[in-house]
Amino acid sequence: MRPAKESNKGTAAAEVFDLRSDFISRPTAAMVEAMVAASAEKPAIGFREDPVVSRLEAQSAELLGKEDALFCPTCTLCNQIAVNAFCRPGDILLTPPKAHVLTSEGDAAAVLSGVRAECVEAQRGAMLPAALEAALARQAGEGKARIGAVLVENTHLRAGACAVPEDNMKTVAELAAATGVAVHLDGSRLFNAAAFLGVGVTDLTRHADTVALSLNKGLSAPLGAVLAGSADFIAVAVDIRQRFGGGWRPAGIPAAAGIVALDQMTGCMADDNENAWSLARGLAAIEGVSVINQPVETNVLFVAVDRPGFDREGFLDRLAGKGVLLMPYDEGTMRAVLHKDITAAHIDGIVGIFEGAL
Repeated sequence: MRPAKESNKGTAAAEVFDLRSDFISRPTAAMVEAMVAASAEKPAIGFREDPVVSRLEAQSAELLGKEDALFCPTCTLCNQIAVNAFCRPGDILLTPPKAHVLTSEGDAAAVLSGVRAECVEAQRGAMLPAALEAALARQAGEGKARIGAVLVENTHLRAGACAVPEDNMKTVAELAAATGVAVHLDGSRLFNAAAFLGVGVTDLTRHADTVALSLNKGLSAPLGAVLAGSADFIAVAVDIRQRFGGGWRPAGIPAAAGIVALDQMTGCMADDNENAWSLARGLAAIEGVSVINQPVETNVLFVAVDRPGFDREGFLDRLAGKGVLLMPYDEGTMRAVLHKDITAAHIDGIVGIFEGAL
């Protein structure tokens, strides 16, 4: 159960339901208190000397079942550190289609590491074993590029925010290990996946060499992410983080919020998933409205409207004027993401506002 909702009485925010993303959920009072307390601690100069950051990294490593972890500004940076560590310039990164590393990271794998991404056929975000095995079977040499790493995204956002099943992750790990290739898990919304699948988070992370986890998507910390892996890997990752401009110091204040997020918010993702299912049912009951990623698995839904003369941008403006914010998305759809600031008590009202705006 998530912490008690904080009062917004007397503020305009109480009338606005922002579903554009889960990274806009506000930090809890406990996070703010922890950040204030951390601001009084003496900051450190060295890359891994800050005591608050060290506590967050140790906590993250234990939670994710890895030897060590590294605090980073963003999950994108975590992903790119892993790509750079595992791959050489000219290598191939195998990934499912429309993965975040392809669509939303500025082609960083190519620009920063000289790595070319190649898509492996997938179903609802889970790479098909036969397709992955065929991709891994190609040997480097004679003008052929080496396979540097395999990336799994769980949940896979553009496949419908689907949770990649544990058995698929296990198969991916076994196929990659058989050819000596590392597996990186982009687990930005990993706790949403674990909640849907009914497994512990380490049941998923044990099938990857390294794991990236966002602390603000759903977990409500104001910013930050962690990259977890072996102690040897993290030692290398510290240098890469600095090379990529992510060696932030002092970082104890945001790290304090991350500690609270991991302490108090990881068990709340089932609430967000369930609220997304409720919202999907309500919207799909409106004439001409469909939720295109049915069945909705986690906390994200993609909504389409099929009505004569429908103008998406005009509709989104009207919707915003009534206090509901959605994000325009791919192929004429709209995205709604559930998070702690949208509760079960809000769902019927949001559905009513959506229908009224039509």
